[in-house]
Amino acid sequence: MEILITGAIVLIAGFIIYKNVKNSSKGKCNCGDCSKNCPSRK
Repeated sequence: MEILITGAIVLIAGFIIYKNVKNSSKGKCNCGDCSKNCPSRK
């Protein structure tokens, strides 16, 4: 059971990291709130 939970956590983390890298490569904000404090907006 622990292996399934760990696997799910790893998959979710991998998806979030992939999404952030994908947004960064397109020049989009990946800070979560896309405020003016986002480094990609400067």
